[in-house]
Amino acid sequence: MNTAFEVVTTLDLTAKPTLCDTDTPKATSLQSPAISLMDNYGLASPLKVSDEVSYDHVQEILADTHSQYLLVEDSAGRISGLVGVEHVTGIRSMIRAQERQQRIRELNAGDLMEAIDNLPTISLKQAMRAKLGDLVATFEKTSSDYVLVMDPSGQSLRGLFSARAISRNLKMPINPGYQARSVADIALAITGEYKRI
Repeated sequence: MNTAFEVVTTLDLTAKPTLCDTDTPKATSLQSPAISLMDNYGLASPLKVSDEVSYDHVQEILADTHSQYLLVEDSAGRISGLVGVEHVTGIRSMIRAQERQQRIRELNAGDLMEAIDNLPTISLKQAMRAKLGDLVATFEKTSSDYVLVMDPSGQSLRGLFSARAISRNLKMPINPGYQARSVADIALAITGEYKRI
């Protein structure tokens, strides 16, 4: 054993312990540092799936893990996109199925995903300086549910901001993504054409 280290003195328990109280997080506001709500991949690896994984399996993984999104890998193991709950359960899956002339259940992660190069991306330095309000403005300006964060080299994905997570923490709605604005939009997604109802 290396003599540069010392044994940490242990305690004798005098009674059966109780669990400590959970630390109460600070209240967040639009002025709070954005980095506090970034999914930091330097601390915890994100969930990833192959672009060939079926619609049903994607839905199952999201439900079983209570995750809001999965990163999608191509056959070379590179991140090619992101599939979120909103890509599976919302109108987007209907639109993708219609575009591909397939049933929703025939789609796979590669069909459902938002391509990585379509997602807004910022540097880690920008993420460290940004306030939550800056991210809210970015979500709304870019109409994206996610903002990627790249490491200083620009080669590795360091983390991600989710509009859903920030909305939940701020207790305010953020509506960046596609939303049907009429019954005609829903009809277009389902049938591929506008119909008067």
